[in-house]
Amino acid sequence: MAGQGDGDAVTRPPELNNVDPQRRAIAELIWDYRFGDRHTSMTVLVCGADPPKILDTLDGALLTDAEMSRSHQWARYDDPFDDWHEDPCDDMPGLARESPTHNTQKDEQ
Repeated sequence: MAGQGDGDAVTRPPELNNVDPQRRAIAELIWDYRFGDRHTSMTVLVCGADPPKILDTLDGALLTDAEMSRSHQWARYDDPFDDWHEDPCDDMPGLARESPTHNTQKDEQ
């Protein structure tokens, strides 16, 4: 779907003709003319995770209503997730061979 004008008019591309009407109705309920689909899902799988710390970090990434009104400033906001993370499996030599290789900023320093 693509919003037009004030958001009341919605165009439906031909491929939407094959989408189940119930699924389309549910999608339309969460559609926002400015931002599109407002639904986000995330699964976090971490050995030894600290769930409150993960939730606090995710909550810190949410914008307040005041911040939402200042979209021109978004690019200057700090990234609460930083540019890299430490992989806890790095300390387990047997698992390191089984894991895909990746680089982080820490590796580059």
